[in-house]
Amino acid sequence: MIWKLPKVWRQSPKKNLLVDYGAPWCPACVRLETEVFGTKAFKNVTKDFVLVALNADMTVNKSFGKQYNIKAIPTVLILKPDGTELYRALDFAPADVYARRIKDAKKNLQSAAVLEKLAQAGDQKSIETLAENAYNALDMETSVKWYRQIDSKSDRFASAETSMAAKKARADKKTDEYFAILKKWADLKPQSFTSVTATNEWAEFLQNEKKELPVDLKERLKANCEFLQNLTKSKTDTVKWVAAWDVSPMAPVERAEALSMWKTSAEALGQKEEVVKIQKELQEEVRSLKLSEKRPGEVMATLYYFRQAGLPEIEESWLLKLEKADPNSYVPHMKLANYYVRNKAYEKALPQAKLAVELGEDLRLHNLKTLAEIQKELKQKEEAKKTIEIALAHPEVKEERFKDVLESLEQLKKDL
Repeated sequence: MIWKLPKVWRQSPKKNLLVDYGAPWCPACVRLETEVFGTKAFKNVTKDFVLVALNADMTVNKSFGKQYNIKAIPTVLILKPDGTELYRALDFAPADVYARRIKDAKKNLQSAAVLEKLAQAGDQKSIETLAENAYNALDMETSVKWYRQIDSKSDRFASAETSMAAKKARADKKTDEYFAILKKWADLKPQSFTSVTATNEWAEFLQNEKKELPVDLKERLKANCEFLQNLTKSKTDTVKWVAAWDVSPMAPVERAEALSMWKTSAEALGQKEEVVKIQKELQEEVRSLKLSEKRPGEVMATLYYFRQAGLPEIEESWLLKLEKADPNSYVPHMKLANYYVRNKAYEKALPQAKLAVELGEDLRLHNLKTLAEIQKELKQKEEAKKTIEIALAHPEVKEERFKDVLESLEQLKKDL
């Protein structure tokens, strides 16, 4: 084993481990911690595991993430005592859903090696499990390979296949296969979350390439608009529609998401009056959300929709509430600094960035870079130079994971 086993496990070495690999700035990670892990349902289904929480940003835990090829957080793993992976979950889900998933997984915990033997023998359940595990590891190529063997119509298969095709299209500029896959899923699951997403994704790709939308695509976008206009009249129907998408739960922003999807379709068609109307509905929807500082992950996950609705003042107000609720955490200060930078309010960003550096050792390099950028914008040349020197002297700055940060710092230094 590369990583050090927790002391509590060494006292019960015959138990499997359930490892939560996350970070305090990650909305879905915080939601798992505050909305799932403390619930009776989760505790009951995991009482026979040793529970381990690892901060993905801490250097001491990086070897664990590398060993298990973790590319996104939150990732939750079930491991045998020898470290063999038996189960992998990605993202947040409500407590009852999460507990049910763990319960179902416990019925047949198998290593990848065992699952592959069963899959080669034609076992459909093993093939599906391998496909899902690969998806949760963001190994889309492997996920697609397994899903294709069972002719799946899963939303995750759709997500994996379109993601893989989009990456290829951007790399080699050959878009025919990508568009064919988007059409496939739009037709295969009509009026579904996946279908609407595929159509919008097709339009956005062409718009980014500054290309004309084909007639067929325009007709699909018009159908999107008509469907979503009718759907979003009922919040109950909208919630059910979004919940049917099995990739990632979206409560409490299901209707906000559906309105955003409608807005995207209308924008692609150039329906300016329609876009204004949708924007007003989106603003009303996000204003009606019942949020609380006691559920910080839910608040952080909702900030995107305040931006989508064009309500930066509400985003700021919630960030300030999070800061007041947890002033000793670097997270709200970091998010406030980034918010003020986006809005070019550098004077307000400066004290928040300094607090983020002071309180956030785990993301110190990222926060130092942000602070230096703010100081540069405020013409504080000497202060920016000092901040950059502190960052460049950090013992971890030349690690591969900080490559982009190092390049940014060196460019900043040249610019000054």
